[in-house]
Amino acid sequence: MNLTPQLFKERTIISALLPYDDQQTVKDLLGFCKGYEGVAVLPAYIKLIREGLPSDEGCKLIGVSGFPTGGVTSKTKITEIRELYYHGADRFDVMINTGFVLSGLWEEVECDLYSAARAATGRPIVVSLEIAYMQQEHIRQICKICEGIGVEAVSTTSGWLPRLPKFDEQKFLRETLDPSIKMQAAGIMSYDQFLDALNAGADRFMIRYQHAEAILTQLSDDVAGL
Repeated sequence: MNLTPQLFKERTIISALLPYDDQQTVKDLLGFCKGYEGVAVLPAYIKLIREGLPSDEGCKLIGVSGFPTGGVTSKTKITEIRELYYHGADRFDVMINTGFVLSGLWEEVECDLYSAARAATGRPIVVSLEIAYMQQEHIRQICKICEGIGVEAVSTTSGWLPRLPKFDEQKFLRETLDPSIKMQAAGIMSYDQFLDALNAGADRFMIRYQHAEAILTQLSDDVAGL
């Protein structure tokens, strides 16, 4: 699949989601947001970014809930989403409880995600997984739950763990998801990883902004060389 630099930006969320991202690093996102689909920051910085995000750029503000482990209680996720909603998040990226998934606690998983979706009050929900740590039967069940809840997208990873999804794992997720649900590829740090995700069928990307800018440069060079 061919992807122009413009389309890359339109389908990419740039992020600053690491614990050492200070206030200046987060503010730097505002200087790169033009043309990108959205920006994602940790909950403590949502209000700061909302106030500085240009209203005419069309760049969405993504709030993360239960990030990066997903192991907090449903009540904590609900409270977090409500606060993010109040501060103007346009979309919510909710970490699934991977431990519950691997334990086969499907009723708890479904209730957790359903509660998060209700708390979003009609704004889109993305469910983030750690597919590199899951078996195919886990992914099938999660996709079924996500379809029933009506999530907008499913993301491949938080990007915090040492194992990132391989091409075949991403491809399986895309093939298992209902066509109406987008696959969001995250944790991408290089151009090769981006191409793998693209070829596996990713519809959208969440990439740390420094990596996104480097990938954009390489993509622009490739397009210019055609």
